[in-house]
Amino acid sequence: MKENRFEKIIEISEKLAMSVDIDKLLPTILEEVTKILDGDASSLWLLKDDTLYFKAATGEKIEMLKNIKVQKGKGIIGQVAENMEPLIIPCCENDPAFNKKIADKTGYIPSSIICVPLFGQQKTLIGVVEVLRSFPSPFDKDDVQFLASVSSMIGKSLKNALEVRKLKEDFKKLRNRVEAEEQVVIVDEQMEKLYQLGKRIAPLDVTVLIMGETGAGKEVLAEHIYRMSNRKGPFITLNCASIPEELFESELFGFEKGSFTGAIQTRKGKFELAEGGTVFLDEIGELPLKVQSKLLRVLEARKISKIGSEKEISIDVKLIAATNRNLGKMIAENKFRMDLYYRLNEFSLEILPLRKRPGEIVPLANLFISKFSKNSNVRLSMAAKEKLMTYVYPGNVRELKNIIKKALILMDGDKINVDEIQFERLPGLPMNDVGFTIDSGKSLEEVEIEYILKVLKENGLNKEKALQILQITRPTLNSKLKKAKEKYNMDLST
Repeated sequence: MKENRFEKIIEISEKLAMSVDIDKLLPTILEEVTKILDGDASSLWLLKDDTLYFKAATGEKIEMLKNIKVQKGKGIIGQVAENMEPLIIPCCENDPAFNKKIADKTGYIPSSIICVPLFGQQKTLIGVVEVLRSFPSPFDKDDVQFLASVSSMIGKSLKNALEVRKLKEDFKKLRNRVEAEEQVVIVDEQMEKLYQLGKRIAPLDVTVLIMGETGAGKEVLAEHIYRMSNRKGPFITLNCASIPEELFESELFGFEKGSFTGAIQTRKGKFELAEGGTVFLDEIGELPLKVQSKLLRVLEARKISKIGSEKEISIDVKLIAATNRNLGKMIAENKFRMDLYYRLNEFSLEILPLRKRPGEIVPLANLFISKFSKNSNVRLSMAAKEKLMTYVYPGNVRELKNIIKKALILMDGDKINVDEIQFERLPGLPMNDVGFTIDSGKSLEEVEIEYILKVLKENGLNKEKALQILQITRPTLNSKLKKAKEKYNMDLST
């Protein structure tokens, strides 16, 4: 067998050179190495922050190794990582370095072990490789030399693969940040501050609570925070208002096969699916009290248990929650846990309703036009812009999006005219909370003028600022003010 080792080294070298995905190739190479060395099993461990983590293995006990971590200097593989020198253990049972805990966990006690360091470029240690043998015939120096040669090739290929992966991850982060900036329209000064704050807390390990009305853009803000973070995992959302009470636990934490009627297979919950990423729980105020206590334990312990299982699973997840309800009032009514509120509210953000940031109405409308129209030349007429500015959007940004979608269906040509801007009139629904309501008995023109006067008054009669908010021209403003006085007997003193 030993005379074929040189050819095997060349063969492995060629495979590594041609490999596109080294992660898939590693088990095959370890299998070949194990066979050449007359071993029963082998494993490869990567070093990070003085801890060795499982990367790949052969043999029957692979699944049992995946969650094992070994500190540098501990056990055989830890000693090799510490000393950066190959090690032969001729008789494991008599060697003090042999880690009996791993043997007890896997149920496998080898007779002899050979372990070598795994180097990247310029002798940088990145891990270790070990081969195990159960029959009483110790490894020798030739075995060490062969494994060290193969390890050297694997190490360089792994280092290159890790660097390529890091470049891809960095590119993905950059792309996410660019997309995050492109998908958000910010004109209002307070919203600019809010998003800058979201950007600052994005990389921090804090739970975020976003408050605001339905449709104001809470999920957009949550996704913006996720995209600006360094998290590699996915962005997983759950609307608590849409889940029946009896399904909350299975949705959040998952379940084991056979744990209840209909559980025909094991299923991961939102927290497990979001590993390494972010979970966004919208309408957190709808969470039942029973589930609130379990969520609190998850946030404190950073561990979950599937329904039907006693095994705890550690999680690395950032939680962002959102609500349109008054959680303080709910706490007073014993409908929401105070301890959960404070655990969720490590950092809170309040998003303004659209009616309080009128300067964003037209830019948002243009964003939706570019997003939903196949015709890049579509634009809003001045009259359509003015009409959009007269409305107070009880449904916030979501309602504006629907209005634009409808207008795109109704329009002819490449211009959205005033008649294509149609608002939903919901009887009995208050239009806003700042004293401006739409009276169905008034004409559209009269409502427009009332709103223009209101904006001017709220901005200290500063016409330049009012023009910016209203997104209309100065001649149009002067015309509206003249009409207000002559036709409706209204002026800025009214």
